[in-house]
Amino acid sequence: MSSPTSKVFQTYELLERILLFLPFHDRFVVQRTCRTWRSLIHRSKIIRQEMYLAPAGSPLKPIEDAYNVYAGRTRSLYRPTPVRLNLAAEVLGLINEPSGRGHRIPLATFGVSDQNLFLQFDIKGMPVYETKIAHEAASWRRMLLTQPPITAVNFEFIRRDPHGGAVTVYNPSGVTFGDLHEMSLKLAREFELVTGEDSELTFENMSFCLFHPFTEDGMEEAW
Repeated sequence: MSSPTSKVFQTYELLERILLFLPFHDRFVVQRTCRTWRSLIHRSKIIRQEMYLAPAGSPLKPIEDAYNVYAGRTRSLYRPTPVRLNLAAEVLGLINEPSGRGHRIPLATFGVSDQNLFLQFDIKGMPVYETKIAHEAASWRRMLLTQPPITAVNFEFIRRDPHGGAVTVYNPSGVTFGDLHEMSLKLAREFELVTGEDSELTFENMSFCLFHPFTEDGMEEAW
């Protein structure tokens, strides 16, 4: 006969609630210890949302337009409440500072500042991963940067780069850490081919503003 404890861990609804109370990083670790827990995590929409592996709502969209009397242009504003930044990253900023800052190898370093009409979202840097960590099947690659998802992130990096110092990563389903990592490798390879110098890429800044850029050609994808 199964013990009461075993029955609890064999009941989907109860086990789901227990796993939701685990620390963020532990939810990834327990998948390697028990097939039942791994199966439940893969099936549970709410757990996957809390792990930033599934979107919690639709990607961010503009909510209103504002006319700039000086530039004579219209900007679409975003006022998401709230934007949650991925707990796998080190966060430095005025808002949304989660626990877990002691994570030894953050996936990125976020900088956040509240500019009243928009939220300035920066990625200050990304580490160089070991081969086993950077494996194509690694779960961190599928992790969204924010909840709800953002669809574009603007890179700014060393000025000698062939892209001229800026490029935008766009994913209509939500930008992931894998998107950022792949773009960083692509830029590094191109930099090495063009300059003949070391391909290690130094980022000056990677940023995403939750507002529409000024444009004379009407609406375009936000970044």
